[in-house]
Amino acid sequence: MKAYQPKIEALLIKSRRRKEVFAGLPVGQKQAWVGGVDLTDWLGESGGVRLMKGVRDPAGAFSITLSDRPHKHTLDTLAALIEPMDVIEFRMAHDPSEYAKSNNGKLPIVMRGLVSDVRRSVTMGADGRPSRTVTVTGQDWGKLLQILRIIYLNNVALGDNILTTYKFFEKHSDGRPKQKPVADFIADVLKGFLNPYLADLAGQNSGGNTIGTTVGAMTAEVTAKGLVNPFGVSSWPGGSLHQMLSFFGDVGPFNELYTEDREDDVCLVLRPNPFELPNGAMIQSGVKRRPYSVVAKWQPGDVPDLTISDAEVVAENLGRSDAGVANVFWVTSKAWALNIDGTMRLAAQDGQSENYLLLDYLNSKASVFGIRQMEVESNLGDPRLLGGDGQKESDVSTDKITYRDWIGERRAILAQQNQDNSVFEQGSFRLRGNERLRAGMYLTVTRGDFQPRYYVTRVEHEYSPFRGFFTTAHVERGTGYILRQQRANISAWALETNQRGIK
Repeated sequence: MKAYQPKIEALLIKSRRRKEVFAGLPVGQKQAWVGGVDLTDWLGESGGVRLMKGVRDPAGAFSITLSDRPHKHTLDTLAALIEPMDVIEFRMAHDPSEYAKSNNGKLPIVMRGLVSDVRRSVTMGADGRPSRTVTVTGQDWGKLLQILRIIYLNNVALGDNILTTYKFFEKHSDGRPKQKPVADFIADVLKGFLNPYLADLAGQNSGGNTIGTTVGAMTAEVTAKGLVNPFGVSSWPGGSLHQMLSFFGDVGPFNELYTEDREDDVCLVLRPNPFELPNGAMIQSGVKRRPYSVVAKWQPGDVPDLTISDAEVVAENLGRSDAGVANVFWVTSKAWALNIDGTMRLAAQDGQSENYLLLDYLNSKASVFGIRQMEVESNLGDPRLLGGDGQKESDVSTDKITYRDWIGERRAILAQQNQDNSVFEQGSFRLRGNERLRAGMYLTVTRGDFQPRYYVTRVEHEYSPFRGFFTTAHVERGTGYILRQQRANISAWALETNQRGIK
């Protein structure tokens, strides 16, 4: 029997070199020490780490509980050393020996987090013995997309009166207030807003002796298609960068937006929802499911499919519901088609526009589920319309492109993503700790030849010293029910309740 010894590393990296605690109140010489700190040494019996990342959340989150022992340099509690906006780099592995000859011998990166709250707790137990802990919580790089905001006030760094003069496109889009691909739009946001902030944050600790990673630039990986309309941006009421990118990136009904921690950087990912039909066909282009491999060279749009055995499953809770069933689908596009929606609704009554009524579709029949409507708004434009203004005659496309075609395609995607919701499973798995499992992956659980597949929307890692390392995967679009209905011989139930015992 193989004995596992899970391992974790939590490295604190000071974001700024503090010299004063208030104007005219300098910090002591020992408190001014700014070197990196390996927090792993402070994980005791009462300590632990919890990490959470999801593709539907604005930011991932972490919580680390440490023993309240003094640091050898400051001679004071860690609560006096750690402060908001410091960086903690988390690495972990259930079987560290797997990385002895790969990844330069380092444990794989799981999260880079920014501290939000530092709390010290001192309690007296029933036995009269004191208990002292320091709990640090925060979010991953997605926090930056929430705290940086567009504000419409003169001289505000992220505003500049873009409401009426298209300053956003003029300042961060080469001075041209024209439609542009969403990939270029996000690149402009990172270049103009987020990365300059990161550079300034890192510069505040110049000269510090740090370990692990530093606060570096965020990269982008965009495989979603569509155009951003400058008129839509100019009329946007303001808010966080995450809200803006989500709104103009069609995040939710069509695309996903999340940050992914990689060995060399933190990447902002905007990609089409990687959903499949019950037969395994991918609904949208720009994403492709591939079997997971440690040595694989992943390409933009690749969706890893991690396969595990049922021996790694501690508990599972799965079910099906009619909550997401719909059979009438409609997509509006106010940013691009101000007066067309009403016309298209009228045309649909006469069959001149596809309205995607699936009242007789097998898994969403109106005679079974009733009439259920799903209506969403799309803010991305048809990429085939790029460069439609100011072109030379020879460059103008001769293809007949109507915006009705693009909206029809969006309705088709919306329908295909939701027409089979009644047969897909959703729920959670509690697993033996698995650092390879990330949100945004597929998970295949094998029980003999019964191998249902699930899309993972959120992953929670829990590490407790002397107790273990566990992973919880929140899943949806599971194919368990679909595969059960197709079995002709041995039942899936028999495979799940195999009672042969240990040989």
